[in-house]
Amino acid sequence: MLEAHESAGQKRDATRATKDAALRDALSRALLLRDQAYEVLRGVGGSGKEPREELAQAYGTAEDPAALARGLTQLAALGKRHLAQKKGPLAVRARLMRLDQDYVERLEETARELTQAAKTAAARPAGQKVTAGDLDRADGINLILLEQIVRVFERANEQDPTIPRLVPIATRRLFSRSSRKKTTGAPSGGTTGAPSGGTTGGGATGGTPPAEDDPLDDDGAPV
Repeated sequence: MLEAHESAGQKRDATRATKDAALRDALSRALLLRDQAYEVLRGVGGSGKEPREELAQAYGTAEDPAALARGLTQLAALGKRHLAQKKGPLAVRARLMRLDQDYVERLEETARELTQAAKTAAARPAGQKVTAGDLDRADGINLILLEQIVRVFERANEQDPTIPRLVPIATRRLFSRSSRKKTTGAPSGGTTGAPSGGTTGGGATGGTPPAEDDPLDDDGAPV
């Protein structure tokens, strides 16, 4: 789960870096083209006050990608109006400055590309979250597997004492080790259990001690 979560985060970071780089490239190209279009249209419009004011308004600002794209679109619209003049000084200057329909379309296309790059870069994918329920389920699966492993070693040790029993550390509370006590026969000349009316030396009760509870004994016990 950790590997998948970190891998997804790395992919998101790589994708974000790629989108940001694409936006920077689109901004650079759009700025160069806008400044070039300004010079072209200034040459076509002439030195009159009204054409210069119209050009300055269309030029706009580049404070953000949206403003820059809007400026390109407005310059393209101004170029179309100039191209609509088929005769006169304006038409002559348009031919001299090589203003044509292809150039206007290039301005519009660059504006669209910049707008799309900005939208793509702004769409940040939400990080994939690991919920408490996901972690609890993974913990439960691990505990089931650990219980099976401990059980195998316990049973193997009963068959062959040279096979070690596992010693739980962090899971000691859940998988406490306890010995299985085998039932032994009664001592010669007596019966199983404590002798009537007394105890053996040292204060221990006589007879076979009761078997300790083995948490791994009940194969059907729920985990």
